[in-house]
Amino acid sequence: MHGICFMFQKGLTFQRRDYMQNENKTEFNSQKVYLFYTAIFFMTPIVVGFTSYFGEMGTTTIMRNVIISIIGIGLILYMMLQANMAKEYLFDNAVHYERICISYSICLFGIAFMAQISNYYMLFPYTAMAAILLLFSDFHIGLIMYIYCMIIFSVLVNMPFEFFLLYLILGLIVICILRISNKCFKIVWTIALVFGQYIILYAVFVMLMNEKGLYMLQSVSFLGGLASNTIVLLISMLVVDKTIVNKYKSKYNKLCNPEHELLTKLKEAAPVEYYNAIHTAYLSDRLTKLLYGDSLLAKTGGYYHKIGVLQSKNHVSKSIEIGKEYHFPPALIQLIREYTGCYESPKTLEAVIVMLSDAIVATIMYMFEKEPYRDPDYDKIIEAVFKKKYESGILKDAGITLSMFHQMKEYYKSEVIYYEFLR
Repeated sequence: MHGICFMFQKGLTFQRRDYMQNENKTEFNSQKVYLFYTAIFFMTPIVVGFTSYFGEMGTTTIMRNVIISIIGIGLILYMMLQANMAKEYLFDNAVHYERICISYSICLFGIAFMAQISNYYMLFPYTAMAAILLLFSDFHIGLIMYIYCMIIFSVLVNMPFEFFLLYLILGLIVICILRISNKCFKIVWTIALVFGQYIILYAVFVMLMNEKGLYMLQSVSFLGGLASNTIVLLISMLVVDKTIVNKYKSKYNKLCNPEHELLTKLKEAAPVEYYNAIHTAYLSDRLTKLLYGDSLLAKTGGYYHKIGVLQSKNHVSKSIEIGKEYHFPPALIQLIREYTGCYESPKTLEAVIVMLSDAIVATIMYMFEKEPYRDPDYDKIIEAVFKKKYESGILKDAGITLSMFHQMKEYYKSEVIYYEFLR
């Protein structure tokens, strides 16, 4: 029990730190986390128990279902706390814990409702449930939570094993497709793949069943299930795209406009830093796309990583102040805070790329300023920058693999022609 309490407190500590870094809003209230987590822990067996009772199941069956629900939700809450500590949530879900709690509750009550009309279980939007559970948490939690919900569903409606397997596979396909949604979120391709898989898998399973199953293929239930899964999945992904994935897209686009007020001021007040920003943004954008990172964040970070020079030589703290004044997206402010390693060591791919791009651009521009007609050895400069950053230990928290490190180095070496524009 003490161990569980310790894990819970640690999870809240990490949530509080992430909240302050990423949202910079009101003070984090850990009591809400206790309320949400406690609510879904006790709500689950109650809902499952009453649903089993109204389904006229025997006492033994009801007890079995309740015990399964308690064990399952306990495992899920434990994994949620682990994800809090490891900061593995997609997007900014770590500071919006209510998303997964509310989503899970909706799915649970949806399952309970469908159990009362068990003959129509094919109409339930299983694929949308899988997508929602993943997009509001992370891959591992979404995966376990979906499998758990399918098990609860199957025992409440006495679902044939063939169809349980069908919907389980469909949900796993959705989860695998969307597992890197924070880097690549494609609505049309996801819907098309799920639509095709739904038809193919259903046809295969029906062919393996009896005549009754063949009749179901021709029934309204199949078409209704296909329609409900497609429509609800599409609506869910559009909502996530608008409110989470591309929440700050318009803001980033405005900041990347060369005519933006801050960039205009930077060009007039500090031309050297302005051109450093332009070149850093270009390199950061290209490299981040190559590594499937958030290229818009990296590009904007390249433009504004030294915007604080407008007010002070201690540009990092001033850059953060300016970012808050102009309502920069939280991720951009955090990148500015991390990229030098002075305030915090870089923890994201984008912060590392901006840091390396800035260092390489600054070094080359300095050499051109001192010796305008010299042809520098760009490979040597890049090797020196990478060696310095690696030996300093500044990259230890960024999760950069050796393969990615090598890709970065090779990319910078491939931009030899572009470096001539830095003269």
